[in-house]
Amino acid sequence: MQTKKILSVLIIIIYLILLIPYTIVSNAGEAGIVIDSQEINATSLPEDVQDLLINKENSYYAILIEDQIVLEKKQVSQDKNQITKEKKLILSKENQEKDSFVKIDDIVIDLRVANNIIPVINQSFEKLIIGETGKARFGDIIETMSHYNLTPLLTFSSIDFLAGGLIVVLILTFISQRKVALWTIPAIISCYSFQFFLANLVSGMNQLEVGLMYRLFGLLFIPALPLTLGLKKFEETNEGKQKICELYRHNIKFLRGLIGTFKNID
Repeated sequence: MQTKKILSVLIIIIYLILLIPYTIVSNAGEAGIVIDSQEINATSLPEDVQDLLINKENSYYAILIEDQIVLEKKQVSQDKNQITKEKKLILSKENQEKDSFVKIDDIVIDLRVANNIIPVINQSFEKLIIGETGKARFGDIIETMSHYNLTPLLTFSSIDFLAGGLIVVLILTFISQRKVALWTIPAIISCYSFQFFLANLVSGMNQLEVGLMYRLFGLLFIPALPLTLGLKKFEETNEGKQKICELYRHNIKFLRGLIGTFKNID
């Protein structure tokens, strides 16, 4: 019994830790890792780009960032495509250090453009953005991951965010009683609600707008978690086990009747 509890706690801890990278990156808005930066004069830019600028006589910083989530398919030859992370060039009044994780605020222009329409940074990019840049909340975590080449963990983190709640609850159910239980339903809701709570929290700290439905769902774990614990405790009692068995029998009877109805129709 003690081993099962320790294993369950470890699974929950791993699930929660894996949520962190994707939650940070996906709730920073337009953001990415700075891979290059250069100061330029507005007059050195192509005329069609200058027309987009508010202050055409000032200098700007051309900051090239790499999105950590959005992927771009590039054609490297006639019969071969390559999947790479989307790159964005930001024209900003404030510079950012290389390898820092930054977000883009006060976006004036956000355009998808042809590669290298601005010949100031010798790398291709897919989007041109005019706006202000700043440090994203908890960006140090992403910078550390990038420094130690741990960004592939973002893939596992995104999978964890999408399917982790369901998988963890099913694993815990199997460990504890090796059969489906009613408490798994509010438990799954609790997991995904808590994920949205974390996402809403990070979005708010990055001054991003969070929709009402997202905010409400992000608070649903508050009643769902006690319901989960209460149901689990009830199902462990003799009365609870009896009720569950009766429910299973009724469900099986209903399903058999439903299948029989469809067979008669055929």
